[in-house]
This record gives sequence, C-alpha cells and structure tokens, in this order.
Amino acid sequence: MRIFNWFRRRKTSQPVASTPKDDRPQILHRHVVAESPGATSTLQNSEEAVSDIEKDSDVNARREERSVERHTDPLGLNVVHEPTGGTPNVNIVFVHGLGGTSQSTWSRNKDPKLFWPREWLPSEPEFEHARILSFGYNAAPLGQRNIWDIGKFANKLLSSMKYGLDQNSRDLQLEKAPIVFVAHSMGGLVVKKACILSQNNDQYRQIFNAVRVVFFLSTPHRGADSAALLNNILAVSIFGSSKQYIAELKPNSLSLQDINEQFRHIAPDLRIFSFFETQQTTIGPRKIMVLEASSSILGYSNEVHEALDADHHNVCKYVSRQDPNYIDVRNAMRAVIRDLSHANLGTHVANLEEGELKKLQTLLAVSDAPEDDLEHFRSRWTQGTCEWILSHSTFLSWLENNNAHPHTLWLNGLPGCGKSVLSAFLIRRLQDMGRNCHYYFFRFGDHTKRTVSNMLRSIAYQIALKNVELRTQLQKLADDAVKLEKADERVIWQKIFVSRLCRLEIKSPMYWIVDALDECDDPQKLLNSVSSVSASLIPLRILFVGRETQILSIAFQRMESFTQIRVFPTIDTNKDVERHVEKEVKLMHGDPQLKVQIKRTVCDMANGNFLWVHLVLEELIYCHTEAAITQSLRHLPSDLKSFYQRMAFMLWNTSRPEDRGLSKTILTWVICSQRALTLDELNEGLKPEFNVLDLRLTIRQVCRDFVVVDTRDHVIMLHQTARDYLIENPDLDHAIVPGLGHHELFKKCITYLPSPHPSGGNPPSEQPLLHYAAIHWAYHLGLSTTPLDRSTVLALSQFFQSTRVLAWIHLLATENHLASVIYTSQIVTTYVRKRSKSDAGHNPQDSWTQYKRLFELWAIDLAKLVGKYGVQLVRYPTAIYALVPALCPTNSVVHQQFGRRQKALLNLVAGFSRQSWDDCLSRLSVGRKYYPLRIECLDQHFVVLTSDGTLCFYDSTTSQLSKRLVHGERVVRFKVSISNEKCVTWGLHTTKVWHIESGRQVGSIRSPLVTRACDLTFSNDESAIILWSSATGVRRFTLEASEAVWQPVHCDLDFDSAENIHYGSPNWLAFNADGTRVAVAFRGSPSFVWDIGSASLVSRCVRASDKSRKKEHPYTDVGPICWNPVTGHVLGVYAGRLVFKWYPSESDSQEIQAIACDIRCSPGGGLFVTSDKQDTLKVWNFHQFSLIYQLSSHTSIRDMALSPNGRRIYDLRGTFCNIWEPDALVRLVEVDEETSEMAYPNTESLQQPGTNASCGPNGGRVPSGSLSLRSSPPQSALPGTSLVARSHILPPDTELPITSEEAPEVLELMTALAVGSRTTSYCLGDDAGNVRLRESSDETFKHVFQGFGPIQCITRNDDETCLVIADCSGDISVRLQNTFSLLRRRSLVPEAQLSGGIQQLLLSSSSEYLLIQTKSTTELWSLSDRILITKKSNTYRFGQWTNHPEDRAYLVYWAFNGPSILRWSDLEENTHFRVTVVPQADSERDQRARLLVHPLTSYSTLTHDHIDSLDTVLMLEHGCHVMLQVSSPADNSCRFVQYLIISTESLHISGVKSTVGDGILETAASKILGVRGSLRPTDEYDVIEAQPVPFAVATEIERVLGLVDKTSSRRRQGYAGEGNIQFGEILAFIDHDNWICSWVIAHGPQMDQKIRRHFFIPQDWLNLDGLRLATVSRNGTFYCPRHGQVAVVSDWLDYEWTEEAIREPSSSLSDLV
Repeated sequence: MRIFNWFRRRKTSQPVASTPKDDRPQILHRHVVAESPGATSTLQNSEEAVSDIEKDSDVNARREERSVERHTDPLGLNVVHEPTGGTPNVNIVFVHGLGGTSQSTWSRNKDPKLFWPREWLPSEPEFEHARILSFGYNAAPLGQRNIWDIGKFANKLLSSMKYGLDQNSRDLQLEKAPIVFVAHSMGGLVVKKACILSQNNDQYRQIFNAVRVVFFLSTPHRGADSAALLNNILAVSIFGSSKQYIAELKPNSLSLQDINEQFRHIAPDLRIFSFFETQQTTIGPRKIMVLEASSSILGYSNEVHEALDADHHNVCKYVSRQDPNYIDVRNAMRAVIRDLSHANLGTHVANLEEGELKKLQTLLAVSDAPEDDLEHFRSRWTQGTCEWILSHSTFLSWLENNNAHPHTLWLNGLPGCGKSVLSAFLIRRLQDMGRNCHYYFFRFGDHTKRTVSNMLRSIAYQIALKNVELRTQLQKLADDAVKLEKADERVIWQKIFVSRLCRLEIKSPMYWIVDALDECDDPQKLLNSVSSVSASLIPLRILFVGRETQILSIAFQRMESFTQIRVFPTIDTNKDVERHVEKEVKLMHGDPQLKVQIKRTVCDMANGNFLWVHLVLEELIYCHTEAAITQSLRHLPSDLKSFYQRMAFMLWNTSRPEDRGLSKTILTWVICSQRALTLDELNEGLKPEFNVLDLRLTIRQVCRDFVVVDTRDHVIMLHQTARDYLIENPDLDHAIVPGLGHHELFKKCITYLPSPHPSGGNPPSEQPLLHYAAIHWAYHLGLSTTPLDRSTVLALSQFFQSTRVLAWIHLLATENHLASVIYTSQIVTTYVRKRSKSDAGHNPQDSWTQYKRLFELWAIDLAKLVGKYGVQLVRYPTAIYALVPALCPTNSVVHQQFGRRQKALLNLVAGFSRQSWDDCLSRLSVGRKYYPLRIECLDQHFVVLTSDGTLCFYDSTTSQLSKRLVHGERVVRFKVSISNEKCVTWGLHTTKVWHIESGRQVGSIRSPLVTRACDLTFSNDESAIILWSSATGVRRFTLEASEAVWQPVHCDLDFDSAENIHYGSPNWLAFNADGTRVAVAFRGSPSFVWDIGSASLVSRCVRASDKSRKKEHPYTDVGPICWNPVTGHVLGVYAGRLVFKWYPSESDSQEIQAIACDIRCSPGGGLFVTSDKQDTLKVWNFHQFSLIYQLSSHTSIRDMALSPNGRRIYDLRGTFCNIWEPDALVRLVEVDEETSEMAYPNTESLQQPGTNASCGPNGGRVPSGSLSLRSSPPQSALPGTSLVARSHILPPDTELPITSEEAPEVLELMTALAVGSRTTSYCLGDDAGNVRLRESSDETFKHVFQGFGPIQCITRNDDETCLVIADCSGDISVRLQNTFSLLRRRSLVPEAQLSGGIQQLLLSSSSEYLLIQTKSTTELWSLSDRILITKKSNTYRFGQWTNHPEDRAYLVYWAFNGPSILRWSDLEENTHFRVTVVPQADSERDQRARLLVHPLTSYSTLTHDHIDSLDTVLMLEHGCHVMLQVSSPADNSCRFVQYLIISTESLHISGVKSTVGDGILETAASKILGVRGSLRPTDEYDVIEAQPVPFAVATEIERVLGLVDKTSSRRRQGYAGEGNIQFGEILAFIDHDNWICSWVIAHGPQMDQKIRRHFFIPQDWLNLDGLRLATVSRNGTFYCPRHGQVAVVSDWLDYEWTEEAIREPSSSLSDLV
C-alpha cells in the first residue's frame, strides 16, 4: 500500500511540462548510441529510489539526466577488450537484463573502475587472448512506450554479432572463434532466443555453430512474480503502459514456454552454467526474492548450477577481485576457457575457410597435424606426474619473465627419463593457462621430422592459425605462388620470423616448446637462428628439451652472449616414476604383498628411467605365476643396454625358426626406412615372402618390445637407444647392418614400381607401398654398401630400359614430388662413381661399361626433365609418355628410348644446332636504345634497371615483362624491400619510392650528391629509406613524414676516429638486409662493419697475413663487398685474387683463392656468384666455400644475380639478359632439401663397426664442393673450439671441384622471320644484319645477306621465289631467282621518313609490286623497274595489309574502322566496308572482362597506345575466312581484346569508290565490349558481317599464330562432319598454359567450341622476343625462334594430345650404347 500511495502522490503532484520528443535514432551496431548508467533500473538501488521519490523531482529533469548518462553506456555490441598480437581464441559476450545497460549492469555502484569485464578479466592469464564484448539494448522499465519484445532483442543481438565492427572499423568475425555468453536476468532469455533464431537462419548459422557455452546469472527461465508487480505498477504510472517483454516474464507465460521448449533441443550441444541468487532484493520500502532457485535452474543433465551470496542486482557485480562471488564466476569461466583451448588449433583450423587453410598448408608444406605428436606423448602421461616442474624456480623464472626480449630455457636429461612426456605435459598446461603456446617434437624414427626447416614451418603454421596479421602476410606470399617446402631453414627464418613475425606488435609472451633437440639433424642451425632475434622486442619464451651432448652444451654456452638462457642440469623424476609404477601395479593381478614387492624393487632400480620401467613392467606381464614374477625381479637388468641384451637373447631363442627371418625383416624395414611405415605399407613390403595375417599381433610376438605400433598405426622402434643397440652390436643374431638392409629395401622398392596403366590414367592407388617406393628407392640405393652386387645393376638397368621409369615420373608428377627425380639423379651419379671405383681391377670384359653409360645418361636426363618440363609435368603428368620424349634433344636417352624409333608424336624437321641438353633457359632483349645496368631477383620476378631509368619487372617463370616503373632520369641505385612490396630508385636528381603491385609512386625526395661509393636500403619496418654516400654520410627519409627531407641518423659514422687514422673516402659499401648495419671498404685498410642505430663499430676484418706487412701498405685492398641476407656474413674480394666471407659478430673469416672482380650473394644465402675480367661466371656454395659451376663467355658482364631458389643464374651482357639453369644448380637445390629429409639420416648410428659411414664415392658424404648434400659444420664455436679456422686460406694447389662448366655460343638476337607457305623452308634475320636461309631440302643454313644493322622485316611470296629484306639503313634488298637487287629508298625518300622504321613489307601475288609501310608513309614500288610508283602520307598508318584472297590485282587494307580494297597498280581505293558484329548471347557479353589483357604480359602484338587498334590479321590465299584481332583501351593500361571471323566472300570488288574515314565501324570493342567508338559518316561503304570467336575459345587465346589450310592435316576428317558444320581453316594459337592449340573455323548454324591441344612449348623456348616471332605456316608447320635458332615442328596437327597417350620403348640397351 505504501508504494501504491506514493505513486498516487506522484500522479496528483504538479503537472509535468511537456518535453520535446527525442527523435535520435538508436542503432545497435556499427554506430554507438549511449544509454545512461542510471538506466540500470529505478529499483536497482532502493535507497536511491526512495530518496528520489521523497524529493519528488521533476520528471523532465530526470529524463534529461538519463539522456546525458546514455553517452557512457552505449547500445549495441561494443568491444570491451581486444587481445593484442593475434586472433582471439574465444569471444565472450555479456548481455544485461531488465533495466540494465551494457556497462552499469556489470559495475558495482555504477563505478567504471569496478566494470569487471574490462578492468579485471583481461588481466587474468586465461583471458588475455579472449575478446570481451558487451551488448546493450533499450530494456529500461521506466521511459517511453516501447513495443519491442524478446525476439526483437535477440534479432538485434544476432545482427550486431554478424555485422558488427571493432574499434578500427574492421569486421568482428565472431564466428571465427568459440563464443561464450554471459547473461544476467532477462538477458538470458535474449540469449536463448538468439540461439533458437540462429539455428534456423542460414544468415546466422555460423554464429550458432560457434556458440559453445552460456553462463546464466539469475535468469527467469520460468518467469518471476515481481514482473507481474512491476507490470501492474507501470500500467497506471505516468511513465507509460506495460511493455510486451515484461509481460513475457510472467511465470509460465506462453513466450517462456515456447523458448524453453525450443531451447531444450539446442542445450545438449552446449555447456550451461546457472548461478542463482540467495538474498532478497530491496525494492522501495520492502524486500522480496525476485527469483527463486527453481526458476533460475533449467534442470538439464549437462547443466552446472551454483548459488551466489547476492541479491538479484548484485549477482552480476562485485566489490573487488577478492569478492567470493566474483571468484566463483571467474573460476567457472576460467575452466571453460581452458577446455576450449585444448582444441585451440583445431578450432582455428575449423573456422578458417578451406581456401585460407589450403594456402597456408601449401606455402608451409604442412601435411601432418601438430596435435598428432602431442597426443602420442600425452597419452603416456600418468596423472600426478610432472607436477614438480611447476614449482621449480628456474622454470617459474622462465614462465613469468616480464622482459620484452626473448628468453631461452634448456631442459636436459638422460635417455628414457620421460622428457617427451614432460614436454607434452607442459604444452597442455600452458594451453590450459591460456598461454600462446606452440610446439614441435623432433622424431628419430621419421627423418622428415628431424629437419630444422620442417620444425620452423610447423611453428609458423601454428602461429598463423592464431595470429591473423601473420596469416594475412603469409597468404600474400601464397598468392604470389611462393612455396617454402624446399626452402633452406635460413630462408624460412628470414622470410617468416625475421621479416614478418618480429615486426608484429606482440605484447603477451609467445611460448615455444621444442622437444628432442638432440634428435635434430642440425641443432646448431636452429640455435643460431634463435640467437639472431635476441635483440627483438618479441617476448619469445623458448624451452628446448633433449639429451645433454657436447655439441649442445657448447652451443648453449655460445648463446648466453646473445640471449637470456637458463639450464636445467638434471631432471629429478624419481617421484614421477613411483607414481607411474604405483598406477601400473594396481592394474596387475596378485596379492597386495606381491604388488608392494614389485613397486619397491622397480622403483629402487629405476633411477628415474621411465623406459627401463616400461620394459620391466612389460616383461612381468609375460609371467603367469608369483614365482615367475619373483624370479624375474631377482634378475632385472641394471640398465637399458643390459635389458636390450636380454630382450634380444629371448627374442632369438624363444621364437620359432621360421619366425626369425620374419622378425629380422621387420626390424630391417623399421630401422632402415626413411620414415615410419604404416601397418599396411609394412605388410605390403613383407610380401611375397611373408603373407602375414595380423601384422599388429605378429609384431608383438616376433619382435617383442623392440618394435611398437603407435596410435596412428605407424610402426616404429621402441626408442632410439633400442635402434642404436641393434645397429652397434654386430655379433647379435638379430643385428641389423644398415648398408645391407638398404640394399634389400632398394631392390624391394624398385621392383615394386609398376608399368604404366594401359589407359594412361593416374597410377594405381590400391598399392599401399607405392608412394613410399617411388619416393625413397633412391634413398636406399644411396645408403647401400654393396656396390659390386650384380643384382643392383640389373635392377637399375631393367628399370631404366622399361616404361616403368616413365610411370614412376608420372606418379611423382601427379603428387607434385618431382624433387625426388632430381634427388635420384644425384644418387645415381654417386652410385656410378662408387661402383666404378670399386670395379677397378676387375674383369675388363664385364658389362659394367655399357650399364655405366646408361646410368650416366639417365642421371643427366632426370635432372633436365625437371628443369625443362617440370612445370608442365605437374599440370599434365601423362605428357611424360609421348610428348616429352619427342621434345627432348635427339641425343638424350629419353628421346632415344621413347621418341626415336617409333612413329614420333612430333616431327622435329629442324631444331637447334645442339642436339644435346644445354644450360641456357632464355635470352631477353631489353631494347636497342637502352642497355641494362643492374639486375635483382625477387620471389616471382626479376627486375632489370635500364640506362634510361626504367625498372622492368619480368615474370620469373615465363620471362614475360609484367610491369614498368619509369623514374624519368638516369638511376644510380635501386633496392626492393624484403617484403617485395616496395622499391626505391635513386636518380641523379630525385629519389622515388614505389608500391610495386599498383605501380604507384608513394614517396619522392631530392637526391643527395652521388658519389663513387653509395648504397641505399629500406629500414627494417619499411617505413623509411636509409641512404649512405661518402658526400653526405648516413641519411634517413621517412615516408610518412610531413616534410620530405633527409634526416641525419644519429651522427655520421666517424671512421677516422676508430684508430686515429685518416681513411679518406670509401671504395665500397653495402647495407645489410634490414638496414641496421653497413659494411665499408677503404683502399689500403681492413673492412669495417658499423651499427647504424648506435653509430658504433661492430668489428673489422684484419687478415692474419696483413699483420706482418710493412706499415706503408699494411692491408690488402678490398674490392666489391656484399652481404649474405640470411646468415649476416660479409662477402668480398681481396685484390681481385681472393674471395672471403666474414662474420662480423664473431670476427670469423674464411678465404679461398679465386680471381674475381665482382661478387653477388643469392637471396636464399646458400650460393654466391663471382665474375672475372675474362667474363667468366662462377657459382659457389656459400656454406662449404667451394666451386659448383663455371660459365665461360667472350661477352663482357655488366651485372649478375642468382634466383632465390638458387636454380638460375641471370647475367646482363650487351643489351641482353641471359637466364641460365644449369643441371648442377638444379640438382644442388633440389637435393639439398630432399637430402635433409631423405639422404643421410644419422650416419653415425648407421655405420657398421670398424667402417666409416659413407654415401659418396670417397667414403664420405659426397665430396666437398661438388653437389654437396649436406651443409658444412657450424661456422663458429667457442674460442678454442672453433670449427672454422679464422682467416683460413685454402692452399694454392687445392683442387676446386667443378661440377659443371658451360661455354655457350653467343648468338645474335633474331629480329625477323619469314616462312614458306608450302614448304618448311624459312629465312631468318638477326640484330647484326645477317640473313640466313634454310631450304626444306637442306638441313644447313645459307648466308644470303649482310645488312648495315638489325634486320627490320623479311617477306616472301607464296611460291617462295622472291625474298625481300629491309634493314635499318632504309634501303630494300630484293632477292629474285638467287639474284639480289637494291631499292635505293634513300635517294627518293626524305631522311626523316627513312628513320621512321619499316612496319610491314608486302609482295603482290605476282611478285610485280612491293608495298612498304612505315610509321608515316605508304610506298608502292615496282620490282621490275625498281622505281617508286606512289607514296601516301599518314593515310594507312594504324592498319595492316594483305593480298586480296581471290583477285591478284588487288590488296586489302585492314583498319580498326573497317577494310578497304585497293588496286595494286596505283593504290587507288575500290571498295570500303563497314563491319557489323553478330550479337552475342547476354551471358557471353557479361563475361567480357575476361578478355582484359595487359600488353606487357602478353605474347601477342598488342599496341601500348591509348587508341583503338587492329592488332592482327590472318588470311590465306584462296582461303574462306579472315581472322581479326582488335583491341581498345581500358583502365590500368590494359586493353579489351576481341577476335572476329569474316568470310572472304564478303570482300567483293566493285566499281564503287569511297573515301577513307575514321571510325565507320561499330566495332566489336564498341558494341560487344561497351567501348564507345568515334563514328564519322563517309560517302559510301558496303556492310559485311563479323562473327565473334566463341567465348570459350577466345578466353583461352594467349597469342594467335596463324591459319592452317584445311588440306594440310592428313587427319582433317577428324575435324569435319560434325553436325551441320562445314569444315574451314584451322586457327593455331598459344594458350595461357603455353600449349599449342587448334580450333576449327567453320560455317554452320553454330560455331564449334572444341579446342584441341597438341603439345606444350618447353620452358627454355619461352623467350618473349622469340615467341613474338613464332608463327604457323599455311601447311601447318610451327616455327619458334629460340636463342638464335629456330625450332621447326611439323605434322603436329595430326596428333591431338590426350591423357591416354602412352608409348612403348623404342630401343634396347644395345641399340642405345
């Protein structure tokens, strides 16, 4: 009654003044509209409410107060906390209740400092990677009338979650991580309704799938009596009538029943926590229990419910962090976060789109899930063990270290003490704690998991799954087709960790746990990489776990000077062993006294060794009586070795004789296999000798505990110590001799490889061992120690002489594993050498000589097949059977066996003068006016700087020009950033910065004075340019600075003060990759390295021999210098006769005698190249400092570079860029990665007693300096233990191993080509003015002409009796009946017009007239009289000329605006035509953007001008059709291209005469492509129709080659007779995959759309200059210029390439030899 009377007094009080209605929109997402904290409820605080009532304040004032307070509590979905440095691992969404707001609901007394979702939760360790959000909606019971209900609130919540933005206006993407709801009061109903709606709505289903947990805080699942009270009070109040959502809160309301019924079906998939109030809530003058416990609990089986000591208001707001209610709620949330993080990686993988995940996996070559190894060791963990480490001070110091710099911990212990299980325990514990933890387990049994590169890729993959910034950057790499599968670990470290990860803003610690470091192939490389980031600000915490070895001890001692490092000297696991034994003994049978005896005995003897304990317990299982157990305990071996001895004795003496062979075979497979085999693979490998019924059981019985099967059904050794025991004890009956084992496995694998499938399809997949055998048979051959065994020779020869070798390549190409082909090439070469050495002195009549030749040829061809045809083989694997052998050189073994004596697919009428493989891949001309200055190699491009200041970007695969950046003046230096996103050009007057992808200039500044020694680079974060010159010192230009100025970097580097010596100006200098250091060389002084940031001297390189020299000339002059971008070494040349490498941080240097005048290092850091004054290029192995390849030439070298993958050499000579891909480099690069995974696993453990482990011919791991399969030892160590001599010089008589040497013939660039229309003869002109003729009846060339400069044009008549040649002099030479005559244009044509250049020559069909088209004039000459008949200026400038297809007296001028027919005798026009294009279907017109082409990226003759143009005209004499290629300008320098077909019947000759007009054609470009044409009426014209080439065909055309007469193909019946289509000419073209294709031009109701593929253009033919001259003659012969010669392919139309094209071998071994 008191409350009611109070409201009566309010109603009868002073009238309320009217208040303008607040019309502001309330938007619940993307825009922030605030609501006041006071809107929590008028009843939220009873004392304040009563005070408000008694004061009887004005309603208007109250509403104004609420309006102001709204600005602090926003509506909609708002981000409260965003984790730094990565993608959230969980999204926590808070939803308030009736009368609440998005902040005050969760803040005690409305105090913002007590807003616990923002102030407390983010600082909890488990929540630091969680995103926290709060949702606000207008649910205040006091205020204006509102018709919203719970369903509308739920819809608004879903909309905000789906389309909401964060503080940086980026999409929230909440569905990418698990969602946890925390809801108070009615907010719980909103959440339940949202789950129901999202389940049934495709738009929100991803949101629904991400919801994992709901926390209900006093939610009225069954309604509340207080709602009825409020409903009645508000109905008569001045604040408005009852609201729908309050009515819905009545107990057992229909809305609640409906929500509960539907939510009941969703709840089983969720984790539900329900907290309920236990105190009454004060409402005005009274207290009531708003919600009883029964209404706050759902009663589901998966629900956890708990009481809180609070009323309805304070159940969701707390006094402090120590508030018991807060602790209860927080702990429950913490447990949820832990559980969600258990599958953290899996969650991220599931939420990533398939395309994103595929990109990451392809880039990083990740196949196995990291969780597999974790679960393998985690399953061995016993509850209660490993806990001791959590309280160890050393571990805690590492775990809680707040230093922003990296911190490393090394945990070491004895073999078998449970280190890997401990690692798994720590990984899981850190994940439970919400820490950002990544891990890797090196595995001795799987060599693919023993490499540093594999470890780094796995760690990068795990980080990228969680960190959206890194993932975005890696996806950019993947978009550029970068693959790191074969990348050196230094490249991976530089590209991912240094260049990208270290630049991210990561505030919270990142933990790495690396287990079994001692089982890594080269742990020194890993530790060196980790040391290199010691100065970074990433809080990286690395835990290395492994056995203590001398190498690791030394390496970790060295690391102490670079980074924080702590060491665990030992691991005390006795208590863990005791717990583990106790658990296992409980499961055993026997009385308690026996169990106590077992536990005591085992624990006393274990010495903390879990492996020993495991073996003991396994042995006790075989005891069936107490006496047997007691007897076994009395004779327990004291250590692992004794235990293995007893196991081996029992294995041999207790097994049946027939099982001993099976046992040894299984052990041989498991020990010698390259990777762990599955049960199915091993079972297949045992056949046919052993047909095992149950292999899992058999392994247990015949191998005892030496071999185990893991959780993934992989068969592995029990432990590395067990493997070592069987190898190192040759007297054992079960001893395994690795060399013999590999021999047996080689024979098994190579004989397992099948012949090609008859249908030519993919290799059979039902053979479990096929994949292993195909990849690893060469691995076993390389490790076999039976070189004289004849069975090996026979197995190899049978394989190489059969089609099985082609089926093997087919299989590897299908699986994109052609690296194994390269690896096999190297292994076969090594085997031949080893076999020849062992065979010396044996029977000379032995047939080894002929086998040796076969193997040597195949070793060469295998490497060349990958280098020349690898790209196409991956796309079209079955091409290996017929197409590839036909394209190989005639002297190659592949061609001789599979493409010589059979009816070849292709008939190479004339090819190249070399019939064997060469190393030249391509030769590009960068232009005649300008010459190339510098070259640099990127991931997907190589960049050439020309003398006019232009940067030309070429595609590294196709050598096509893809982009030009024009600086506008001479450029001194240019540099590309590490990310390959920006580049800077330093010109004489300006320095410009470019964004490479868009071609935009993003910065410009006046250049400082150019001096002799200068260099520039990007800063580490690419935000600035750092420049050094001797005139200005070090300067910095910040790109985002408001003013473009060069700022000094600290102080200039004071070289003179280093030793109080005046050095003068430096001769050479170079910045390192990240611009933090500069190397400087002076004349007569040592090299210096200075730190830019501190302006301090890092080190100087003083040669030991210089210390004894006279003081007048104390130091050797230093020539060119450069940095290794990966290792941080400086490379340079001493006095032109010594090459050195120097590591400034440790002052270690190494030298080798070699003449050099320039030096460059590869971007990957593994190779470097030098050039000398004799123009010889030499490629060196950086790590072994040995020569690999030498290239001799007689043309001077201007610059050179190596590709990032180390396979190619680029050099600039004259006006050309030459690209070389030597077999030596291909093998080295492919084998380097393959070997790290395959070739020589732990040779120390594999070597036989009394012998040296060997894989190369000299008893070592391949001779140093040849194609080394392994990197050299670490480059430095502790003082006194240096592995590399300081300032060491190789003796002068040291033999430099040269794997390959090439002396290429330098041929001139081809500039013109004319082919015969009826024969296969052709005429070739080059850049030096030479013209050579090759007749079809003669395979030799005839030199027929020598011009005065580059040949511009050559043309021939159809009967091939007349030849016309134009050179740059302007005169025309005519060869008629073997007699030359000269048309002296210079006497009749002005000099200005002569210099314009000849665009086209056209002979009349009768050879009576010659038309010469230049850029400005059209000339008609009489050949018989050698006089100029007529000349017209600027009339026919932009078109092309052809003879009339029927009438020899006329010719046709084709222009963009239509063709014109003219008379040959006087060039008078006869007829002009307007072309109308037959309309296309709407669906085709909508796809017109697919015909957008950039001229620089096309082989075609597209113009670069911004005009409409006719680019190509193809027509045959007496042909049926004319093919036109027209193009129009589009955006971004691109052009719209259209291909049109016109019937020659339309080109009729009449007496109608018309004038030539501009643009009388409503063209394909204007009508079909939507480009406006400029139409101008003409006097008279005829109309002809043009039909567009079908879209399915047009979109495949890269470059049209020509038309082929329908009578040229002997198989034309295969084209004709299809429906109502009448056969016409055949269009030949190159498609986007560089295949030669054909399409039939036909008459009929509908054009044929079938494209036929015939053969692909080999990689070394892909020369842009050559392909633009490539053509197809009338008779169907294909001509492709290449390196100064022409490949001629005929009869290719007779063969259509199909997947089923398989050939049989054509020759035997005797034929070949």
